[in-house]
Amino acid sequence: MKRLEGKAAVVTGGGGLVGGAFCRALAEHGANVLVNDIDAASAEQVAASIDAADGTASSLAGSVGSFADGERIVDACVERYGRIDCLVNCAGRAVAQPLVETTEADLMVALSSHVIGHFACARRAAQHMNRQGGGSIVNVVSRAMAGWRGHSAYGAAKGAILSATINWALELASAGIRVNAISPAARRYEAGEAFSMRMPWRPDPGRTVAEMRAQTPPPESVAPLAVYLASDASDWVSGQVIFLGGDSLALVRHPMEDRFAFRSEGWDVESIEQHFRHAFETAVEWPSMSAGPYRWFDGINP
Repeated sequence: MKRLEGKAAVVTGGGGLVGGAFCRALAEHGANVLVNDIDAASAEQVAASIDAADGTASSLAGSVGSFADGERIVDACVERYGRIDCLVNCAGRAVAQPLVETTEADLMVALSSHVIGHFACARRAAQHMNRQGGGSIVNVVSRAMAGWRGHSAYGAAKGAILSATINWALELASAGIRVNAISPAARRYEAGEAFSMRMPWRPDPGRTVAEMRAQTPPPESVAPLAVYLASDASDWVSGQVIFLGGDSLALVRHPMEDRFAFRSEGWDVESIEQHFRHAFETAVEWPSMSAGPYRWFDGINP
């Protein structure tokens, strides 16, 4: 069943591992796909693989790091296919540096390729979709938002995109535009390498992030979620951040207040100190994407 027949989609970062899987899945379900990537050869290769499978795709090389770039990419889809029904923001560079070694240039790479890129393309897509009467914007975030040592710039950029997703969903609903985000778990596999769809990352708090990543399945396992969010079947879904990894599908909780406590006369230092120790002690969470008990009850130690 081709769920996207007659629709046109843009995938930024479409020459990459996850982006390429998204492109192929969208095309398999009937979408005309514009494959964008800063690496021209990678974009062309993905587009060619879609054409070889009797799909429809074309490539467009270029960065997403400015509003002018976003306009060029989205407008190219409209020029080639007459419309844009879905934008998948998948472009971005992972910057892996500890905070004390992160340079301003490192941070700007993360912000430009992720935050500015998502804003630039979503802004232009929303302008076209508003005139068309609706559409779907799909952002890509990461579990790094929940804590991954050495990836604070990357995690911060993805956290900004999570917030943007929620805000855009509220702003664009009146125009019939849905905005959601995918938090994918996937990695590259060598030809013939075995993999499992089972991801027992939650039941085993002793498992490291590296061990979890080693067990994640290939990107094709995540691509059906992009198809669903691009299709009319998800016309009731917006403002959601969705995790998919192997056999695990989950909603990511929106950041909001929880575990309320009230003190009629207000809070002073002593009452805050007492409440944190006696009431919040069982609620504080370990700041990492890996499950585990909170370890700092006796103080922050190396």
